[in-house]
Amino acid sequence: MIAKCANPVCRTDFDHLIGGRFFRFRLMEAEVSAIPGATQNTHHVIHYWLCPVCSNMFSLSHAETGKVVLRLLEQ
Repeated sequence: MIAKCANPVCRTDFDHLIGGRFFRFRLMEAEVSAIPGATQNTHHVIHYWLCPVCSNMFSLSHAETGKVVLRLLEQ
């Protein structure tokens, strides 16, 4: 379950009523193999949320390293 905004400096608690933007990323094969007990056929998706304020300034992307990266939106 999503608890807070994905921006590490933001302390906004998740509340579906305030809006914002949701992100869904599939875990890469190397990430899945690092999970104890994970099977090949398991659906591995991770969810993130940016609050309304942060989603007006940032987006999220899944880097080649497997990490989710906060990116500044171009003006």
